[in-house]
Amino acid sequence: MIGAKSFSYHATIPVNIVLILWVWIGRALFGSGGWWMVIFLVSVTPAMIVLLTITSILAIRQRQPASIGFLTNGQFWCLVTMWLSLLLFGFFVVDFGDTKESISSAFSQVVGASAVDISNALSLIFFVAAIAAYVGLLIALIIAQDGRIERKSRQHQTLSDPMGWAPGPPVPPDWDAHR
Repeated sequence: MIGAKSFSYHATIPVNIVLILWVWIGRALFGSGGWWMVIFLVSVTPAMIVLLTITSILAIRQRQPASIGFLTNGQFWCLVTMWLSLLLFGFFVVDFGDTKESISSAFSQVVGASAVDISNALSLIFFVAAIAAYVGLLIALIIAQDGRIERKSRQHQTLSDPMGWAPGPPVPPDWDAHR
């Protein structure tokens, strides 16, 4: 599991870029394209760029130790769920054009035109799942920022005092004279 968590941490930026492109124009690889490509260019794509950049920066800033895989288990599963949901959303999203024959998705291009309704329902399910997984990932990363601050203060304390004793007030020069 540590290997998968480390891989997903290091692959976050490249996978996010590929998924942004996939959601925007990926269905064109299957011969399905239309107005959603133009609409996504000015709406979904910029939103994905901003949102995925935020989680990437938070993941990098938290600095989890490599020994646990850079991401916590919750962060890992939210990230993987989000990635799979975005991949499947891009596959099932139904695009439309100026004619009734131009309504299709990558899924309906593979299975047949009769699958457009199923594809539309599945795209909605995976869209909601991607949002839910993103929110979970964002919350987990924000919570981990507190842990980062605690780890940083412990590290600073360890560096300043290897015995772990908290520094106290200075000892008065005649501290032994009161006995």
